Amino acid sequence: WKIFWIFQEMMIRILPMKDNGFLKKILFNWPEKILCFVVAVLIYFLYQGHSLDRKNISVPLDVIDNGQVTLGKEVPRFVRISLRGKATDLARINENDVTALIDISSYVETGIYEVPINLSFSSKIIAIDPLEIKVDPDYLQLNMESKAVGYLTPVVRYNGNVPTGYKIDNVEFEPDRIKVIGPS
Repeated sequence: WKIFWIFQEMMIRILPMKDNGFLKKILFNWPEKILCFVVAVLIYFLYQGHSLDRKNISVPLDVIDNGQVTLGKEVPRFVRISLRGKATDLARINENDVTALIDISSYVETGIYEVPINLSFSSKIIAIDPLEIKVDPDYLQLNMESKAVGYLTPVVRYNGNVPTGYKIDNVEFEPDRIKVIGPS
């Protein structure tokens, strides 16, 4: 503040003695003017922060499982995404604009891992500014187990009776074996 008072005193000595009201209004009372400017900027940013709306959407969670291990138990089918932005922008966003997935293809050993949830967005969402995005949960704690592959032969079971005068001679279906992949 002392620097501003010194500057003000210098302006008093530099300015000519004639009365120039406009120049005096601009050059004097610097500390008060700067303080008012800082308060105005602070109020502006507080208003902008509180004028944003919030929207929650549930997005299906996809799993990429092309590696040596697989999930030991089911994962949640949906994740909750919280969006914060201008109300007009949020109104245009729907569940199809966001995809959520976890990729466990890179895991090779059994165990419990914290796997992050990856989000991807449509170009419509990427263009929105300001937009704050939070996913709940951020990561999933997953039990990875060794992957087993097996083949099953389907068995046909009949429900009901064959009408009189008819008989079942032969049953064929495709495929004759079904590939089953899961935790061992």
